[in-house]
Amino acid sequence: MYKAVIIGCGRIGAQYDFDSGKKVISSHAGAYDANPKTELVAVCDLDIEKAKATQKKWDVPQIYTDYSAMLAEEKPDIISVCTWEDSHAKIIKDCVKFNPKAILCEKPIAADKNAAEEIINACKENGMLLQINYMRRFSPLYQEIAEFIRSGKLGKIQKIAAHYGNGLVTNGSHLIDLAHYFLEEEFDTIHSIKCELKSAYPNDPNFAVLAESKSGVIFSLLPQDNSKYLILEMKIFGEKGCIYLKNSGFEVEFFEPTAHSMFTGYFELRKVEPPFSQKEEGRFLEDSVRELLIAIENNKTPLCSGEDALKTLKFILKCQN
Repeated sequence: MYKAVIIGCGRIGAQYDFDSGKKVISSHAGAYDANPKTELVAVCDLDIEKAKATQKKWDVPQIYTDYSAMLAEEKPDIISVCTWEDSHAKIIKDCVKFNPKAILCEKPIAADKNAAEEIINACKENGMLLQINYMRRFSPLYQEIAEFIRSGKLGKIQKIAAHYGNGLVTNGSHLIDLAHYFLEEEFDTIHSIKCELKSAYPNDPNFAVLAESKSGVIFSLLPQDNSKYLILEMKIFGEKGCIYLKNSGFEVEFFEPTAHSMFTGYFELRKVEPPFSQKEEGRFLEDSVRELLIAIENNKTPLCSGEDALKTLKFILKCQN
């Protein structure tokens, strides 16, 4: 049994699972509670009421307002860092002093490149596994899609078209990370426009982005006002068809070229049964904890390492500057 603790009992740390309308586990606390190999032994938050609410919901043995005191007393195997990104570097550099097996850090990895590199180096120097929670990477369906693309079954990728709302960092970064994951390459040409479309987070505005990868794949990332309706979706267009991730990534559709219904000698995309064995249930946080344990037990690099997250941070910074 792995002893887990959480620093930060806000939305992703715990409070998303206070929503009775949620159909799946959506917080670190819920994911640790659900996994038979982990025990949530303590949580910490500067707001003691948030810590108390988390303790009550999951029957957590101990609560703290000082994370250093928690780490010294509990000696955890796994630490979840669920605070704002500008605090990650200090917290993680403090965490490694207590020799956990792994750190699961919320995205983005940090607020700037230097802080991100400090985090990566601190974990490497102390032999700590570091996993950044771009959680869609950990889905069995998304891993199957990645293998499908990399094996050439979709043909040469031509473009990726994605739509998001409520901030480039908060939501758009998930799609940037997926583009990196699916293509296994970065984008060296990035153009962006700051948009007036409403974001729920004043410090995280929306940007319209057009980028090109080293191999010539075009990536468009366009914002939406999520106060009207939620959207987080991606279409991957290859020579042999199109994969459509819709409904916040919970559903997948597949389209393949067939003879055009109106123009002889041409083809059009038509929806067919997706060629994937896995189904998406939206259990991204549970998937994240499961994959972290696989990395620990096999001493392997996590599916979303600090270096992976740094690529996405650099993309975001280019858009903002």
